[in-house]
Amino acid sequence: MGKTTSTSTSWLVYLIVSSRIRKTYVGVTTNFPRRLKQHNGECKGGAKASRAGRPWACACLVHGFKGRSEACVFESKWKSFSRTMTRKRKTDDTSKQVDTESSLPLLLHRKAALDRVKASVDCSHLEIDWQLDYSSFD
Repeated sequence: MGKTTSTSTSWLVYLIVSSRIRKTYVGVTTNFPRRLKQHNGECKGGAKASRAGRPWACACLVHGFKGRSEACVFESKWKSFSRTMTRKRKTDDTSKQVDTESSLPLLLHRKAALDRVKASVDCSHLEIDWQLDYSSFD
């Protein structure tokens, strides 16, 4: 029996955004394409918390963790900072339609929380890959 390759056990933390409701979700996995299919109900599995937001799209992937433990700590910190940070709410939040512009405040909030995580732990070995092109991120 041979060793598994590092790519099969490479842990990553991901941020997905709903294209139906104003919601984001942070998770951890070794197989993001499979995990996204689970969140979207295309295969078994997926978190109950993500069912209402289907379909989901990838917003950010964080690669390079040394193992599951490090990835889980990072995921937990990102979620914790996101919960405890004050969020600016839109004054007109009555629209049910979700588009790129209406998701931007949520994504900017998650980015600000991610910046706090980066300031609290050594992330020099990590690659943060934003999948969505928002010029105001940088």
